[in-house]
Amino acid sequence: MIIYSCITNGYDEIPDHYYDPDVKYVMYYDGEIEKKGPWEFIHCDREEPNWIKAYYPKCMSHTLFDEPHVWIDGCYKMPPNFVEKSKEFLQNELTLQDHPIPRNIVQEFVKLFRVGFATQDELVTLAQDMMHAGFDPKQYRQSLNCCIWRQNTERVREWNYVYWNWYKNHCQRVDQITSSIADQMVMKSERVPIQIDWHTSTRKKNYNETYTMHVNCGGDMQVEFRDTIKNIFNLRNNPLDTGEEIDGQLIVYTCITNGYDEFPEQSYYDPDVRYVCFHDGTIDTTVGPWEYIELDLDIEDPRDYAFYVKANAHEYFPKNSYTVWIDGCFVLTKDFIKNSMKSFPFSVLRHGGNFSYYDEMLEGFTCAFFKYDDAINLTRVLDKCGYNFKKYSSPQCTILWRKLTDEIEEFNKEWYMWGNQNYNRDNIPFDAAIQNTGIEPKFYENRDESGIDLGFNNKVGRRRLHPQNGDLDQYERQEEFLSDLRKITKLHPKVYAKYDNHEFYMRVFGIIDRQRKEGSSTPAIFSS
Repeated sequence: MIIYSCITNGYDEIPDHYYDPDVKYVMYYDGEIEKKGPWEFIHCDREEPNWIKAYYPKCMSHTLFDEPHVWIDGCYKMPPNFVEKSKEFLQNELTLQDHPIPRNIVQEFVKLFRVGFATQDELVTLAQDMMHAGFDPKQYRQSLNCCIWRQNTERVREWNYVYWNWYKNHCQRVDQITSSIADQMVMKSERVPIQIDWHTSTRKKNYNETYTMHVNCGGDMQVEFRDTIKNIFNLRNNPLDTGEEIDGQLIVYTCITNGYDEFPEQSYYDPDVRYVCFHDGTIDTTVGPWEYIELDLDIEDPRDYAFYVKANAHEYFPKNSYTVWIDGCFVLTKDFIKNSMKSFPFSVLRHGGNFSYYDEMLEGFTCAFFKYDDAINLTRVLDKCGYNFKKYSSPQCTILWRKLTDEIEEFNKEWYMWGNQNYNRDNIPFDAAIQNTGIEPKFYENRDESGIDLGFNNKVGRRRLHPQNGDLDQYERQEEFLSDLRKITKLHPKVYAKYDNHEFYMRVFGIIDRQRKEGSSTPAIFSS
């Protein structure tokens, strides 16, 4: 068996892998690499841009190896069981990984457009050529191609040619799409779950340091582009476009306490939309067209104060109002308003990581958002009430679309009840309200479809961090915490704790830096 990769333009650094003595390791490079490990280093002399130069060996593997072979992107660390798993997967002709955050074909095109990987013309041409070639967009199978397991067979060679030619001749950053084209035109790949930790890498450069990125591909153009792609693929009835047409004024509202957020200057405001900001007197009330309403709630904790308003929209707006909650730190866009018009009577985002119950708990626990005992007690109460931990829906309550019907009022009250349990988070309480009321929202499976650039780095107006009510050292009790949760939920952490490493947020919230500043060793969960 051969495991191979290619690093060009100093894009990646070779991780500290576990190496199997019975495996041959081959690394293609262009001269900008630190040579380490048992790799056979082979200089890549192709006269192409760096990204195409790297993709040729990735796509055309049969020209390099007669033996069964495994591609791995140069930045990802091979776990100790990688070789044994690879032997298993190589019993098939061709094996790819399922993407952990699946998107349909329209969502994939919109993402490529939004982040600037390709121009509108390039992507439109690609979509048109796919349809002319007989591609079925409804059968699109998204993969994560940082690992590929192949034998050198006739069908694999044909698959490789299709994979490479569509990549080389269209956009050159769409290999997840072109592998799906090869799947349909030649042979269907076998699929396995992701085999590496794709959240941790040794990537040294950003995309724009290697690729030609295109600007001005988002904003007002995104909805128009999406509709163009849908028309080409004959997918005009995308579930995200269904929903009740509103027959009243749209109300966008938020609540800011303790100076937590300020409104970004670059936000778009629609003249036909009512914008309402509830607050506690700690913010600048002169920004934008917001209707500022200072409340005098008998709630001391600023987070609980804001959550009361967030959950109980029915107390502040008339029945049947079309309300959209959004955290106050994000840049508002015209696309956001357009999409909001199609998101009623009830919609919410799916978390980008599609968290399990354990994942959600661990993120907050390791960052000390809540106390150990409060999380355990909430879990016990949920269990007593018949909550199904396996069915956690992973909502992200950054944006909520609600028509304030009697049914939604019932949901709101249930959500607030579960969120008022000293837990200091609202996603699990939201899911508890779904299960207990039977009122289910429509989920945006890809949060980018909301029209807002979400994610931590896009919280432009955030001025304070999420309150930390827990012990800053409690992350050291992670194994004990999972063990106690398991006693209640009966779920095995190895199956239901996909993301047991929350280093990014632990750094943001000062857990790791504080620990290092005090002279302690690196936390065990990061020692590898």
